[in-house]
Amino acid sequence: LGMAFLLPPCFFMGGTFPAMTQHLYAKRTDLGRGGALLYGMNTLGGACGAFCAGFLLLGWIGFRACYVVGVLLSLGIAAVGFALSLQTRTTSPDHNAENPFPTRTEGGPNPKVPPWGVIKALAFASGFATLALEVLWTRMFEQVLHNSVYTFSLILVAFLVSIGIGGGIASYLARIQIEPTRVLVAAGCVAGLTTGLTPFLFTEVTGGLGYLGESQGWWGYVGTISRTMALTVLIPGIAMGSFFPYLLKMAEPHTLSTGKTAGILTSINTVGGVLGSLAGAFFFLEVFGLWNGIRAVGSIYFWMALVAGVHLLPRNRAGTVVPVGGILLLLMVLNPAGLPMVKVSRDKEILDYWEGSAGTVAVVESPKTRSILVNNYYTLGGRLAKKYQETMSHIPLLAHPDPESVFYIGMGTGITAAGSMVHPVEKVTICEIIPEAVEASRQYFHEDVRGLFEDSRVEIVVEDGRLFLAASDRRYDVIIGDLFIPWKAGTGNLYSLENYRSGFRHLKEGGVYAQWIPLYQVSDFELGVIAETMLEVFPAVSVWRGDFFAEKSIVLLLGHKQATAFDPDRINAKAEQLSEETVGFPLNDPKDFWMHYCGSMSRENSPFDEYPINRDDLPIIEYTAPITMRKERAGETEFIGGKEFLELMDWLRENSPWGEDPLLKNAGVKELGWIDEGYERHRSKIRGL
Repeated sequence: LGMAFLLPPCFFMGGTFPAMTQHLYAKRTDLGRGGALLYGMNTLGGACGAFCAGFLLLGWIGFRACYVVGVLLSLGIAAVGFALSLQTRTTSPDHNAENPFPTRTEGGPNPKVPPWGVIKALAFASGFATLALEVLWTRMFEQVLHNSVYTFSLILVAFLVSIGIGGGIASYLARIQIEPTRVLVAAGCVAGLTTGLTPFLFTEVTGGLGYLGESQGWWGYVGTISRTMALTVLIPGIAMGSFFPYLLKMAEPHTLSTGKTAGILTSINTVGGVLGSLAGAFFFLEVFGLWNGIRAVGSIYFWMALVAGVHLLPRNRAGTVVPVGGILLLLMVLNPAGLPMVKVSRDKEILDYWEGSAGTVAVVESPKTRSILVNNYYTLGGRLAKKYQETMSHIPLLAHPDPESVFYIGMGTGITAAGSMVHPVEKVTICEIIPEAVEASRQYFHEDVRGLFEDSRVEIVVEDGRLFLAASDRRYDVIIGDLFIPWKAGTGNLYSLENYRSGFRHLKEGGVYAQWIPLYQVSDFELGVIAETMLEVFPAVSVWRGDFFAEKSIVLLLGHKQATAFDPDRINAKAEQLSEETVGFPLNDPKDFWMHYCGSMSRENSPFDEYPINRDDLPIIEYTAPITMRKERAGETEFIGGKEFLELMDWLRENSPWGEDPLLKNAGVKELGWIDEGYERHRSKIRGL
């Protein structure tokens, strides 16, 4: 379906470069200098577009409006092109005496230039290696960044800038009197060598994969990333960026129409790029790993240089000796096996790690806990917080009168989902997007997950939880959204209006949608946006504390499909049955359950009614949370602490008193007393700071 929508516009956009080449540089002797310059400028334009879209437009006006801007720009370009066509005559291919190559032959009239078939093969290989390397470099930077939409945009911008500069250099080299094949060999060798050095340089610059910009504000952080990219990947990016456009110079002797030649080589290069990006994620990373994958791609450039250098024989042996030496250098000297893949402190031990298309996953153990790390700094959970993680299942499952089926968005260690194993549920479906995380849980957290992997009630699906739910016709009593890092790219859509609507549709009558939020990672604004978005869908949203910490608490927003009052008798009976399995846990009896309750909100009664809605079209969380995070690190703003959480609890207590709370209509004096006791306990801890 996506291909059907994207293919037509992309097809015609892809035709603009060869058409412009034909219009501006009809002489075949101008193809190298002019086509390469045009290629470089086009790529730099792409970098500007990527920056504007990634840093400005999408966060300001949303996807639809940004799409309209793109359409209008395309129409404007078309109008300019049409106006120019009225002023100039179409220039036919040049066959006059100025052209030293009146015909194109498959072998090429110049023995110093590779045959046309070889040039096409090099165009394919260049696209393949370049896009594979972009995927690998992106993964490399993921190990040291907070991995928001902005950092991924910045990686793309830096990549395109280096390619664009390479195109400009190729244009310059095409203008000077130098044997073209030698230039191509040199470009391939420089690209191969600098690519092979990238893992060593990156590790050195980042202090062994240290987190970049720990306490920097937003623009300082962007500057640090930019400097790191310039120091590590700019030169190899320029070298590989010059290789393909210089092939236009090599193709001059084979050219009858500059536009046709540019179109053929560009299309072949693009096909190589598509396959290279897939190979980068699903072959090089999974088979070789990150560092060796980069080394393998670096060797491709040396092989490309060797293929070109063969055509310098027997006059010049350096064209083959240097690439062969480079290949041997990568194989025998530049071995990154000793470089760290996961950075941990001295008191921690890496038990195991996996490198896959979705991320680098490690199991790390310290004297106090065992946890799962994704891409070095994203913790999926661990044993230290086991009791609180299980509570994330107990509260929503107890709040529902009779849950038979539960769906989890996110698995991590599996400890949260393990909480469902002590409830009389009939079906548990868990979606985890990272397959290596599932394997890490299976191997290293088996004793912590209450038989999760053996229980016949459990189905573990390695897939995007939101997409799986949207595509399914199943309905559940309880849906639980795990703790997600709000600023992480792709997380914002789990807080969107469309996702909550999908969840609402997939809930059975009386069902509840549990959204856990780490207060220590959001500001008042992000919490308000998420809460208001849920209230747009659910008639009632109850608020629950996940703990009684004075700081760094977690909170549950529980969306109710119907604003049906709790049944205290059933809840208390279920909690009593649960107590035998949760001895020593924060939630061990009926009293513990009610003490976690903070209050309820509705569309008519909410402290967040002035906050905007988070939509897929305008993903507010996706574009504000990363900036908030950097401002908090720099001391320019604060995440929600105990005092701010207490203000919310006070508002709920005053504006939806427990005696008037519609969800507590059936609660007795005992339950209301426990709720009040929970409030007083938490308030005293916060005020004791």
